[in-house]
Amino acid sequence: MDTTVKNSSLVVDDVLCINLRGHSISCTACMDACAFNALTLSEDSINLDERSCTSCGACVPSCPGGVFSLSNFYPRSFMEAIGGAIEAHIHCGASAANEGDVEIPCHQLLDARLVAAAHAAGSETIHLHGLGHCTRCDKGSAVAHISSVKTRLSQWFGEAAASRLLVADHKEMAHPHNEPTLNRRGFLRLAGQGVVASTCSLLIAAEHEDTSPANQGFNQVDVERQQPAVYQSLLAERAQELPWVAGMLPWYRRTISNDCNACLACGQRCPTGALRATQSAASRGIDFALALCTDCGLCDRLCPMEAIARQPITDAAEVMARRSTLMSRPQAMCRQCGSIFVVRSPDEELCHFCTNEQKIRQGWLSMVRPQMPTSSAGSQ
Repeated sequence: MDTTVKNSSLVVDDVLCINLRGHSISCTACMDACAFNALTLSEDSINLDERSCTSCGACVPSCPGGVFSLSNFYPRSFMEAIGGAIEAHIHCGASAANEGDVEIPCHQLLDARLVAAAHAAGSETIHLHGLGHCTRCDKGSAVAHISSVKTRLSQWFGEAAASRLLVADHKEMAHPHNEPTLNRRGFLRLAGQGVVASTCSLLIAAEHEDTSPANQGFNQVDVERQQPAVYQSLLAERAQELPWVAGMLPWYRRTISNDCNACLACGQRCPTGALRATQSAASRGIDFALALCTDCGLCDRLCPMEAIARQPITDAAEVMARRSTLMSRPQAMCRQCGSIFVVRSPDEELCHFCTNEQKIRQGWLSMVRPQMPTSSAGSQ
């Protein structure tokens, strides 16, 4: 029996927005993707006009922080529904799916990462059906979006491979319908799988978790909630199985120079957990998991010392490497005020604030201390 999901709604998790975390409008990807101007951004909030939103999902793959999701579409469940079929047929909600085909609310939910992950899982050709209905679809047209997906696939794998991989059908369907139907062999499993899909999206983060005592010290770091971007995770898990064009892997490693002042802002605010702040009684640092990085650039904008550098990778094996330590600084407890501070020399016992206070106090004392009289040569 087929399952129909009506009134699909957009879920907005604004705490993951890089604009809110950076307190500046540095990313407008979701606004740019929305054809109905349903999203407006500020430094403090993401405003959704529910009357204008069509739940097309165009904003979902566009956001580098993973802010958006649809209540009836889970990328991991999409991968399960395709099941590595050599010839996969994907229908939008406006086209009639056949038994064994997979149906999604709108083709704007697809991006190059999801298509590439399906290819790595065994799909040699993915046919998209229903694009002929786009010009009169209430959700808007996916034609331009799919064209950009094909362009990105061509950059990654070459034009010939991309043409074989993604085939778009622009023919008008004989019996279009507007409600997204999830067929038995395709998306029946999507209903009620929200919790399961969310849990699965965190598995890749667990691969890079370090629970050693050194990173579980008495002074825990105040970190904003971090959550892997599921589109990026799905691609990363299969990166080594794909025929990348040399130099076109969509990941960039990060390095931190000695100019870093160990403020930990980059690791505290990274939305996906690619950068993570660590702290123990003896040290504080930043570690990095390349697989989780969406290259949003927030860390570069946050760094007050301009100490973070971005470098391309050439080997897909690097993507799933374990977390690496980018920065580690020794720290201690201030003898005077009890605060934790970064130690710059082995003999430091006071934090920088108390050291400055001590210097100011000594300066004032030298000014007000009475001068000792000197004895004259002829005094008795």
